[in-house]
Amino acid sequence: MSRLAFRTLLVAFASLLPCVAGAAVPDRVWGTYVGAATDDVVEALAVDAEGMVYACGTTRSTTGIATPGSFQATTDGQKKDAFLLKFAPGGAREWGTYLGGASDDECHGVAVDAAGNVAVVGKTLSADFDTTPGTVMPEFGGIGEYDGFVALFDADGEQLWGTYIGGPLADAIDEVAFDEQGAPHVAGITRGLSFDLPGAHQPAPAGLQDAMLVKLDPDGALAWGTYYGGTSSDIGTSVAVGADAVYLGGYTGSAQGIATAGVWQSVYAGGLDNFIVRFDAEGSRVWATYYGGEGLESDGDLAIAPGGGVVWAGYTTSPMGIATPGAHKTFLAGSRDALLARFDADGGLTWATYFGGSGDDQRGSVAVDPYGNFLLVGITSSMGAIATQGAYQSQLAGEYDLFLAKFGPDGARVWSTYYGGPALESSNTPGNLAVHGPDIYVAGKTKSLAGLTTPDAFQPDPGTQEDGFVARFDQGDLGGACQADADCTIGFCADGVCCDAPCGGGDPDDCQACSAALGARVDGTCTLLAAGTTCRPAAAECDAPELCTGDGAACPADSPAADDTPCPDGLCLGGVCEPATATTTTTTTDTSTGSSDTTGEPQVPTSSTSTSDDAPTGTSPDAPSSTGAPDPTTDASSETDTAGQTDGGCGCSTGHGPMDMSLVTFAALALSRRRRRR
Repeated sequence: MSRLAFRTLLVAFASLLPCVAGAAVPDRVWGTYVGAATDDVVEALAVDAEGMVYACGTTRSTTGIATPGSFQATTDGQKKDAFLLKFAPGGAREWGTYLGGASDDECHGVAVDAAGNVAVVGKTLSADFDTTPGTVMPEFGGIGEYDGFVALFDADGEQLWGTYIGGPLADAIDEVAFDEQGAPHVAGITRGLSFDLPGAHQPAPAGLQDAMLVKLDPDGALAWGTYYGGTSSDIGTSVAVGADAVYLGGYTGSAQGIATAGVWQSVYAGGLDNFIVRFDAEGSRVWATYYGGEGLESDGDLAIAPGGGVVWAGYTTSPMGIATPGAHKTFLAGSRDALLARFDADGGLTWATYFGGSGDDQRGSVAVDPYGNFLLVGITSSMGAIATQGAYQSQLAGEYDLFLAKFGPDGARVWSTYYGGPALESSNTPGNLAVHGPDIYVAGKTKSLAGLTTPDAFQPDPGTQEDGFVARFDQGDLGGACQADADCTIGFCADGVCCDAPCGGGDPDDCQACSAALGARVDGTCTLLAAGTTCRPAAAECDAPELCTGDGAACPADSPAADDTPCPDGLCLGGVCEPATATTTTTTTDTSTGSSDTTGEPQVPTSSTSTSDDAPTGTSPDAPSSTGAPDPTTDASSETDTAGQTDGGCGCSTGHGPMDMSLVTFAALALSRRRRRR
């Protein structure tokens, strides 16, 4: 047996075995505590275009947070203050500031615009919070209750403006997102605002408490806003802004006033359901959907999905109504599971999955990496079903750990890992996850005295029994040029670039790519090729090209061109180019009249003077097989033994000698074609 034939046979045999593929699991680059003598928590993260990391949180610590000369360099520690820290990509603190007044102040969310300005949102009891004239609400509106707040800083930590958002009862802002013009959109909860919302989709509260969505202009004045809810309680937890859409997400107990017709779930399922609403850029509602089962769906975080729509992360106690068929996980395994769901731009559910083990898994946050993958983070007490092979941390270390998981655009899990120390890690709000290039940042709070930091970190040692923390994970040089796996610091070499998965192992005849030049969304992420993409070109005149289906990695089986497809000298039949039936012109003479009749129809000779030249010569081709498969001995990529065969005049085989059929299967495997995609 030739080496080529043996190797091809071996590959064919291996393809029958279960496929076990690894993925580029990230490594931690650095980790740091944040905090000093009292309890501290990092609530949310954002990253600017240069990779600078902004962490906001809440503290009573009088040291270890702010830098000298910052906007608010000191606090007396009597009440909670918000804070904002800026880290360089390498983990060094650039600057830090407190933010707050005489009473309690908490940070819940942070975002960075294209100009490098940083918005911080949360809630405050302080009547002397730093607000500025000309904003939507410069005066405190609460009567012994919290107001929401928004404060904008520049990249150097100087405050540009600040405003309250609230009314006489309890209000809070949980998340903020910028549009391309630098206008912040904020989402939260209210029982009634102190300012009007002219032209709003819902201009007044409808229930016990309503979600709210407010767009401010870049200077902090009101652009538009709306309440959102029914007759019960409705909580807005997240906002995401796309090119022509603004999405509001949260959870609700209202059975009416939430969903529109024609979406994934127009009817309330019970308990608490998540909800997602799409508005246009001017604040008009486009559609809205519930998302949930008979249990409780709570919290939640949104991110704009590549190609349109959004991805939603939260947690659930519902055993049904969450996952789609074929998802990573289709059943509820513990008391609560995290969930991840992708919705299209029209409110349809593309895919959805549970995530978790037999314990308690919750508080999901989501972000999208540049390669089109979805990162999910939350907390877990599950001892199994979390980490994948080769994970950064393969086992639960404490009472609760963070989990970090990566899912592909189709909802398939790529990898996942625990992250925590010997005690308890948790997160209070969505938004404790950020992505920049191949870098992933996570944050939260911890009681662990070890396992979370690196020696050269900003703060390698804990300050108290509960500190905030920030950690950076690196997915390596994904997308960089390579010739072999050894050229990649992390991941695999596929299609000439460092890839986050083996991506077919270099098989040229599959329906996935890791290089943008070959059809991937971006260099570095393994992508299913679009339906209709050629994965195996035609190898001969009667061989059909195979096209990807768009929903699987395997190239369809090699098949011939359809019967009656024109080929250079005839028509394809069973993968063979058959000569066209000869059309002759015959003249017959009527001896009674002497006239002649000329016709283009084939004529059967009737005269005894006909010669053998009137009949076809050669051996008739074999009839096509019942399967329509091409002759397994024919391969356009190699020379063909034509002994015992006759040329039919079109370069096609018109017959063959006897063949030992026990060799057919071996020959098909040994001589199977492996051609590069086009």
